[in-house]
Amino acid sequence: MDSQLFSRTVQALLSDKIICHETLPGEFAFMQSEPNMREVGDYLLRIERAVRVTSDGKGYYCVYLDADETEAKRAIRGVFRLFAGEIEPLVRWMRLARDCHPTGRPIEAGVLVKESELLGFIESSPELNQALEDLTRHKLFKSTATDGKGRISQVLNKLEELGYLIKLDSSGSLYHATGRWSYLYDVLSFIRAHERLDGEIGDQQIQGTLV
Repeated sequence: MDSQLFSRTVQALLSDKIICHETLPGEFAFMQSEPNMREVGDYLLRIERAVRVTSDGKGYYCVYLDADETEAKRAIRGVFRLFAGEIEPLVRWMRLARDCHPTGRPIEAGVLVKESELLGFIESSPELNQALEDLTRHKLFKSTATDGKGRISQVLNKLEELGYLIKLDSSGSLYHATGRWSYLYDVLSFIRAHERLDGEIGDQQIQGTLV
């Protein structure tokens, strides 16, 4: 086993990063090995942590084993505060990106996102152009741009900042979607399965699924 890669992988997990092929290809390949996965899991177990994989197998992340522990509770609440403010605009972006894809493919880890392709679809459709304009009124993607190019650039830059996209070229016109989308889909599935979150779902349930 590569001890340096083991160390980098563990550090990434403990830093709340989602390890995927697009952002950390070496660490992702390392985790694809069952013996390596077991070694990482055994190490994290000693500090009351564990590794989880997204339902599509495209992302690895770290969880707390004891949801009653103070840091675990803080992390759990932090996840939901984060997504409470981001889920609506992110879902609207997911729909827009799907409608702008030639085959209607939903955005997911590994998908190539082309700014020019998005812009072409948006500029040819009043409905899509309006959807983008509405999206950039939301504080997450807030933009003062008055044209489609300026608005789409703002959205893509914000998605890169949040870790949902990784830039492939210096011009910023090509991106790969990351495993953070995989994590988001799991969050959405969890929320759909539990219509009421306040008070009805214990920290342990949330922790085991999301954090």
